[in-house]
Amino acid sequence: MMKKRIECYCCKPSDLDLHCPKCKGDNITWSEWEEYIWCYDCKKDVKYKPGLSGPIPVQIAGLIGIDLRKYNVQTGKIVPDSDPLNDK
Repeated sequence: MMKKRIECYCCKPSDLDLHCPKCKGDNITWSEWEEYIWCYDCKKDVKYKPGLSGPIPVQIAGLIGIDLRKYNVQTGKIVPDSDPLNDK
């Protein structure tokens, strides 16, 4: 059963080296469903396996423009304290 997504990263899934498992493309965005991405080329939600292909230090990710903060889909706001650069 598909579960509605509550949060996603502010960055694009392709910034995290995710690709569509069907067509291998990177014309994707976060789906409204958890554990799915929307592929613009396949025109459907596609289940993906979360995880990066390699370690990316948080500070380096920020330097190259990858925003690892979380976005709440329901409120339309950045999740407070979701900035990994400001660990408390």
